[in-house]
Amino acid sequence: MLVKKLNKNAEAIVGITKFFLDIINIEMQVKNTISLIISSDSAKTPAGKIIILPNKAAKVE
Repeated sequence: MLVKKLNKNAEAIVGITKFFLDIINIEMQVKNTISLIISSDSAKTPAGKIIILPNKAAKVE
């Protein structure tokens, strides 16, 4: 009986931890997406242009 109660408590703690880690993960993804959008809109990157690499850069050995 004590083992079952401890097991339920452990499962609750794991569930809460997963919930908060999911929230943190979502926040990190949003921040990364926003920073990528900002960097793609900056003057350094050619907006809407396709960059074609030379054949030597595309080879994988």
